Amino acid sequence: MAIGCSGFESSSRLYLILYFVDCIPCTEDLFQCDNCRCISKSWLCDHNNDCGDNSDEAHNCSRYNCRPGEWACPHNGKCISIYNVCDNKRDCDKDEDEVMSCSWINCGVLSCDNKCRSTPSGGVCHCNVGYHITPDNNRTCVDFNECGQWGYCDQGCQNKVGSFECQCTDGYTLVGIRTCRAQNSDDMRLYIIDEGNLLSMDKSGDITQKLSLSDTQDIELDLRNNQMFWVNKSKIYRASIDNWTEKQLLPIKGLINPTQILYDWVGYNLYYLDEEAIRIDMYSLSSKLQRNIISDNIRTPKSFTIDPIHGYMFFVDVGRKSKRNSAKIERAFMDGSHRLDLKLNKLLLPVSITVDIINERIFWVDSHLDHIETVNYHGLDRRTILSGGIQVPSALSLAVFEDYVYWTDATKKGVLKVNMYGGDPEQIYETRGNIVGSIKVSHINKQPEPEKYPCKDNICQQICIISHTTDNSGLGYRCLCGAGYQLADDSINCTKIDKFILFASMHAVRGIPVEESDTYSVDAIQPIIGPSRGRNGRNYVAVDYIAENETVFFSDVRNLVIYQGKLGDSDPVPLVVNSIRTVEGLSVDWMSKNLYFTDYAQRTVSVVRIEQPGDRRDIIKDLGNPRSIVVNPLKG
Repeated sequence: MAIGCSGFESSSRLYLILYFVDCIPCTEDLFQCDNCRCISKSWLCDHNNDCGDNSDEAHNCSRYNCRPGEWACPHNGKCISIYNVCDNKRDCDKDEDEVMSCSWINCGVLSCDNKCRSTPSGGVCHCNVGYHITPDNNRTCVDFNECGQWGYCDQGCQNKVGSFECQCTDGYTLVGIRTCRAQNSDDMRLYIIDEGNLLSMDKSGDITQKLSLSDTQDIELDLRNNQMFWVNKSKIYRASIDNWTEKQLLPIKGLINPTQILYDWVGYNLYYLDEEAIRIDMYSLSSKLQRNIISDNIRTPKSFTIDPIHGYMFFVDVGRKSKRNSAKIERAFMDGSHRLDLKLNKLLLPVSITVDIINERIFWVDSHLDHIETVNYHGLDRRTILSGGIQVPSALSLAVFEDYVYWTDATKKGVLKVNMYGGDPEQIYETRGNIVGSIKVSHINKQPEPEKYPCKDNICQQICIISHTTDNSGLGYRCLCGAGYQLADDSINCTKIDKFILFASMHAVRGIPVEESDTYSVDAIQPIIGPSRGRNGRNYVAVDYIAENETVFFSDVRNLVIYQGKLGDSDPVPLVVNSIRTVEGLSVDWMSKNLYFTDYAQRTVSVVRIEQPGDRRDIIKDLGNPRSIVVNPLKG
């Protein structure tokens, strides 16, 4: 049962009515929160307020991971200083630290190594700073390894008996005991898209530069060459940061709806995510060739990030909307191989992911759970940075710099930041009511110098891509081939693909080699995509082609069109538009140059002359459900 309220005004008085609401029972696999919300039972006692009223952390939660010198409040596991227990000041939410049973009665029996503190249970041992109680006897103090814990050091850490020492990598300076600050830290800039403008702001949110970039979905920076990339209306451009009006259109084919671009400053490659095409592809800025990286076993890619220093990419697949807990985060080599599901539970709608290269951690935001979380590259040591619908109501895009997480939020309509080791979030920028999307950090330390450039002296015929020399370590490179080619046996040269399977996926007509069973990501042809026809999207079903002149025909049942195009051409044209409904079968008579097709909705089999497509004839009518057709011109 939950408590609700309503109100009304009469004259100058406001009346509130409290009422009780019976909760709709949750299914057996879910836990009923006190406020009627249903959550997974696996989320109980995980130190996250998933219910919103903290009732998931108060039901029979007996073990809490507090730091040395802290005490866990029995009701919800909140950690308070041991010195705040039984001090006549209420620190726990339910006042459990200040009760009549506070006493030192057990201290004499315990014979503590260091200290004993009065508690509601009669006293507990605790240790000097740098030590903690061993669980063997609850009285002996042993060295506490701060380096194995979250938040003691920004970057490197060296444990010492009774203490620890923080260390910073090149390009950073230790400030105080734990904090690593980037050299020229104040030069850091945040780039966001706001109302058709690209805004540059400092870490406090003060605008330092404003550029007009309408209809831009995402931007990326090449800091060492002082250039920027951006996505605009399904095209990707490049320009100098200082002279962005002199833009260059990159000759990338087959783009449908690219939503994110990332730059590999080690391999000199550009990666991009096309949500509608359900692909992650790359474009070589050296060879001017493009290549598919991820396209199989992926349902709804939402965001990805790369670490060229360690040779990894991470991507988010939110899965099926109708299937609970289908979202996942995967790790792969930057060539798309060696994919690994990190097996993270409690993922519902992760919409943005970014990487901390120095600490080898990924950060993501879940817009359904209202969480910002992080794990290491192996999917371990999971930490919640911030949670709750009030603090993270509708996060869209995420970035990390030093010990701060920055994000854009649709509800708060601006940019916020929070220290990843604790503290309250702060809104540093607010728009005039419009929604801010992508956010990127600009500082040279975000693109650190590698120990070596593996692709610098490569011998690849077409594309060099950052990868690993072994399964787990050793940064190296791998040769790949552009669309229409596959790697030869020497793993260096490329050979043209002559035999391939032509098929229609929902968003593109593709070809894959027939020789290998694991080459779904190899494009035997440049994917063929019809022009955008408004909000209907695309749904390609039937396909056939004439080998003699490499002409392809395919149907779009959502837009009621049959297209004609050429292999390697990403700009096909409509062949048949009028009076068709659901063409699910196509077959070409390559001898007489006629195109036969079935129409499921009209229950017909029809034929048109390819050279005169307006001359259409229905040769069979009143069929049941015609879905496929094949003709054999050799036998008539």
